Amino acid sequence: MLKKIVLSLIVFVIMAIALSWLLGELAVVYEMWATGTKDRIELANDFGLGMIGILIVLPLAFIGALISVVFVWRISGKWFFNANCLHIK
Repeated sequence: MLKKIVLSLIVFVIMAIALSWLLGELAVVYEMWATGTKDRIELANDFGLGMIGILIVLPLAFIGALISVVFVWRISGKWFFNANCLHIK
């Protein structure tokens, strides 16, 4: 049980970081497309990008990390820590 908790926490941290980065990049690309800017420097004074980051990117990253933790929690009990699967006697 402790292994499942540790594995789930590790997966949550990694997925939260990865998803927040990925969704943040998508938000920047969308904001550049929506405002018609050519580079990221022109987005420095754009408050809409911060709103998208706080209101959309962070909750979606958190929800995605939770979904991945639920997935890992469910499969880890079935085969990941099964002694017969790892051929440990």
